[in-house]
Amino acid sequence: MNHDRKRNEFRQARPELATLSATELLAQTAMLPGTNRLALVAEGRAEEIGELLSGPARLAGPTAEGEPETDVVGAILDELGFAYKRREAGWYVQASARCPQEISLTPTGNGGLRVEAVLASWEEIGDVEKLALARFLCRAQVGLRFARCELQDRQAVAAALLFAEEVESGLGDVLLAVQSAVGRVAREASALLAPDLAAAYVSFFSSGEETPNAAGRI
Repeated sequence: MNHDRKRNEFRQARPELATLSATELLAQTAMLPGTNRLALVAEGRAEEIGELLSGPARLAGPTAEGEPETDVVGAILDELGFAYKRREAGWYVQASARCPQEISLTPTGNGGLRVEAVLASWEEIGDVEKLALARFLCRAQVGLRFARCELQDRQAVAAALLFAEEVESGLGDVLLAVQSAVGRVAREASALLAPDLAAAYVSFFSSGEETPNAAGRI
């Protein structure tokens, strides 16, 4: 199975998003297709970054349940040397020295896959910590490839969506990209859950925007 193939990368300025907060940029990122992501390249300057996956003509089509072919996904995981388990909801790559977080591969229902790993999690989060984390993730998007950051209610994740025609040729790159994102982003993301560090981070990158009350919890 050959994962060496043409990669088309693109970056597009999105000036219409200049007034959005980092949290809002991440919310919009989660609705974008594939590996597309909105990155904060400078204060008040957002860009959409992404990669187009292309590969062999043979596609990994959905089964009757709308899932990718099990043997295709399993073969890719075996080739990459990942230890994994097959469960009803999808495939789960076990945490290891290479990647300290479990990576989930969940069918999207149309033959595609969502690949996801947790970067940081919490029971509750303060306004300042959430702002710091969102700004950090938006800036981190610039350095990622084939993966993006998303901010959910109780966790931040690295994720990517694969269309059905991309599973066979693109899953290897996306898996390694999500694993790389965990290694590059998770430690700093978790550190920003500490109120003092979050406040220092927000203060450092502040450009006059009002800083939320550190005592407020959501």
